[in-house]
Amino acid sequence: MRRAGVASGPSATAAGTAPRPARRRRAVQLRFAYALAAGALLYLVVPWRTADLKLDAAHLTTRQWLGDAYWAARAMKAEAAPAARHRHYHYNSTAARHGCLPQAAELVLHLKVPKAASTTVFDLIEALSSKNRYRVNNRPQYVDGAHRTRSATQYARYFLSLKPRTVRSAHGAYLDFDRLLGDSSWTRAPPAYVGLVREPTKRLQSHYDYLHWGPRSAWAKMWKGQDTSAAPFWECVEARRRDRVDEGRGGCLYWANVQLTYFCGVDEACSVANAATLRRALAHARAFAAVGIVEDLGAFLAVLERVLPGYFAGIRARYEGDATRSRTTRHKRAAAPPAAAAAYLKDEVLRFEYLLYDAVARDFNHQKRACNMSP
Repeated sequence: MRRAGVASGPSATAAGTAPRPARRRRAVQLRFAYALAAGALLYLVVPWRTADLKLDAAHLTTRQWLGDAYWAARAMKAEAAPAARHRHYHYNSTAARHGCLPQAAELVLHLKVPKAASTTVFDLIEALSSKNRYRVNNRPQYVDGAHRTRSATQYARYFLSLKPRTVRSAHGAYLDFDRLLGDSSWTRAPPAYVGLVREPTKRLQSHYDYLHWGPRSAWAKMWKGQDTSAAPFWECVEARRRDRVDEGRGGCLYWANVQLTYFCGVDEACSVANAATLRRALAHARAFAAVGIVEDLGAFLAVLERVLPGYFAGIRARYEGDATRSRTTRHKRAAAPPAAAAAYLKDEVLRFEYLLYDAVARDFNHQKRACNMSP
């Protein structure tokens, strides 16, 4: 028996009342449409095109702006999270590197070099944030190629505006805060950089293989594509050795010397691998709290625990406990690297990056000795 005036069964749909799942679906669709419209309006109306209005980023492309908006929203959420308080922040790179003395930096910047254990360290930083009570900022750094100093200065100011006890881990070249902002601009402790370098040929091959056959996100595939029909790495290098012409962003030499560029900085001069670029990269690396090598990743994590314990206590145990691992790339390569192609990479293309890698490895061994660890 049913009550008068209350429709039930098929008659409810006939009377114009939509079933509950359909109403929910329409509500979700409407919210998505509103969010999309709001994002489009913000992109078109706000001249600096940023989700949190703290960064002047008018130079961003549509793809960059969409990615920036996503990470900016995450950063705003992280800034609202509680973090431990310290009475006094301090950071001294010399004490960290030569004395292995613990530092209480207000801001930590992970120089996230592509394919140099960047995802592994990125995941560890996020995994430890709630336990060690710090905030995480993963917002990308898109420096304007036409106005490098201006946009780099905007990013430097943005990073210094982040709340205390923040760790930033995102791709982007080194920023020389002293040069960009001047000594008179410091109102807080300087940021502590940390980073890793990897054997240059292995890094370059991993980068090439990842672009063509790695587990890239649907977002990356939509905007950048993924050419799985590309030649294996060493075949490509051998072809480049003969004709000396690269084939663009998907080429095997396009991403050569990225480590050198990242440590050198954002200046146009840093895009050329030469002795001056190397000198600047080494000068910057020696201002880091720690720069390790991927081939000795466990020791690098142990050093981080010693020099920045307020952030990285427990990071090595977390790594060794298999809490996180870098993504696996399906490699497509020749059985063995041709001797001529390997020599061409090491002696010509990556010559200065190898000098950077060797110098970093030597300095890291000194730091390990200061931390009473075997070199």
